[in-house]
Amino acid sequence: MVKKNALLIQELLSKMDTYPAPTDLYLAASAARYNLPTYILTGNHKDFPVPLFERKAPLIIQKEKSLKLLYFLSLNKKMLTDSY
Repeated sequence: MVKKNALLIQELLSKMDTYPAPTDLYLAASAARYNLPTYILTGNHKDFPVPLFERKAPLIIQKEKSLKLLYFLSLNKKMLTDSY
């Protein structure tokens, strides 16, 4: 199970232009351990590849002269369980 999931993740990462930082990968692995819905809040959604992660909702933070766009992401656990 773990080996097939790792191969799936490696395949998805090989299709990306940039690679996520090790911290992002550890964060994603931690989210995968729980059976409860787990969300990640990130400002760089490109580090979490779709379709493995689903974008659930944007969060716009407005300052006086600027905007910051964050995303709530959820791990697509069905994709992992369907892969084996």
